[in-house]
Amino acid sequence: MLLTSLEIVNFRGIARLRLQVEADATVLFGENAWGKTSLVEALQSTLGTRPLTEEDFHRLANDRTTIAKRMSITLGFQGQPSPELEPAAWRDKAGEWRLVLQWSGRRPDRSRAKVRTVFLDAHGREILLPEGQGDLLAEKVRRNHPLFVFRELRLADGILAPALATGQDMHEDPEKAVGRVFERLLSVPHQVHPSELARGLEALKRVAVRRPELFQALQPPGEGNHRRAADMAEAPLGFQDGNSLADLAQHAGAGMRQVVLLTLVGAMLQAEAGASLGAGAQPILVLEDPETHLHPIQLATAMNLVSQLSVQKLITSANGGLMAGFPLRALRRLVRRNTDTAVFPDPDEPALSPVEMRRVAFHVRTHNADSLFARVWLLVEGETEAWLLPELARVWGLNFPLEGIHCVPFAQAGLAPLLAFADRFGIPWHLIADGDEAGRHYVAKTRKLLHKRPEARHITALPDLDLEHFLWREGYEGVFRKAAGAIDPQASVSDVIHQALRAASKPGMALEVAEEAGRRGPGHVPARLGQLFAILRDKAKPAGDGAVNAPGPGDPLPAAAGKIVSNRTMPLKKS
Repeated sequence: MLLTSLEIVNFRGIARLRLQVEADATVLFGENAWGKTSLVEALQSTLGTRPLTEEDFHRLANDRTTIAKRMSITLGFQGQPSPELEPAAWRDKAGEWRLVLQWSGRRPDRSRAKVRTVFLDAHGREILLPEGQGDLLAEKVRRNHPLFVFRELRLADGILAPALATGQDMHEDPEKAVGRVFERLLSVPHQVHPSELARGLEALKRVAVRRPELFQALQPPGEGNHRRAADMAEAPLGFQDGNSLADLAQHAGAGMRQVVLLTLVGAMLQAEAGASLGAGAQPILVLEDPETHLHPIQLATAMNLVSQLSVQKLITSANGGLMAGFPLRALRRLVRRNTDTAVFPDPDEPALSPVEMRRVAFHVRTHNADSLFARVWLLVEGETEAWLLPELARVWGLNFPLEGIHCVPFAQAGLAPLLAFADRFGIPWHLIADGDEAGRHYVAKTRKLLHKRPEARHITALPDLDLEHFLWREGYEGVFRKAAGAIDPQASVSDVIHQALRAASKPGMALEVAEEAGRRGPGHVPARLGQLFAILRDKAKPAGDGAVNAPGPGDPLPAAAGKIVSNRTMPLKKS
């Protein structure tokens, strides 16, 4: 059976969270406060060896009076259960086997906290099992899903050497040898001698022969280079190639991929050493921010190997390049709010169309990847607005980078794909458009995509032909005349602006206006733009003390945000 869902209520830094998990890889991203550490600890407390204690009950503030009375961690699984687990499993409406296991804690006022492990049925009610059988079956589930937590990977300069001699005489058990070198790579990578690394790689070859299941890839060797058009749109920077893990393990030398594979296998062997595994175990690999200590090339190398491992993977990241290597369906944006952690997208919402997915893959996921981590999108027509508006906002008193506001050009991608993506991932947005025919078209199209949300919070339409004419009328005529140089005094406004743009270019004029605004001060920022900046500032506000932004009034709130609390979180019965 594979893990399909994780629901957490009142555990450490998480008040409420419900997460749908993919069968292959799930990539989690969000701001630092979304509860990454708590989520990993919840998995370690259920599928690992970390005990659940009174300290794990969520508290709203640093005060014992705010500590929650109840806490639960609920794991959902899908697939054919082993015969001994069938009494705790059930079939859904589609006939698929399901199993729901919950660790439920209660903190009485005058006694120690108690934790029970129960299996739940389709309605969230406890499945009554013979005395003691529930605990035995829960241990069976834990053994069938060993947890491998990999917190960081370091590759020191100079650690990689040319091909090293093979066939060395090795008396140490190969799994222990791999584990020992892994520990050294993890703790003191700069002190690992090439000869020590060579022995670890030689041991890796022997492990590949002894434990072939560790090197099974998700796809047969040789098929890694074949990608369909849909695959390219879903994962534009695919990490796969045609080299199998087993081939890499047997390959002589100490190339980067061999060293990374050594560390990955070492982590898995280390986790295995701490717990006995059941037959047919389906491991879960957790990688916390693998990009932290790696050069982008090293990161791509590591993810090439990780993507091939035939284990279920949970990856946390703040790296757009890494995320572009995984299908869009694998991404989960987490937003911490006052009372819960919302997860986007809603699994019940329809997926993006192939055209939308392709455009988002190019204009967002690969060429504007930082926008994935924005609190707010300001949709602009092109380069001029992307230069000018952040600078005018700075003069007005709003710093886009510090507030998480990101300018996203839409002219090439089209509005529909960008708005569909932003809504799907819970990113608040606002459109600014010119007053010409094209701008009116953009505004009309956006109105159709508001879905009853207030127009004033999502659209700013300039009253003039374009941004340059708007700025001229707002007091920046002199900047354009200076750039235009010698010109007929009777020339029209449009002619002067055209001449200025020919002399300085549109982005150049944007910077000239921004410089002049900086000299004049915030009182000279056009009022309409000041209203826009106020809206953006409001949208980017944290949802609560210590929480990151969530959709503001009138912004999209996905159905998933209302499904975080389910009937699976049941009160404990008195024992």
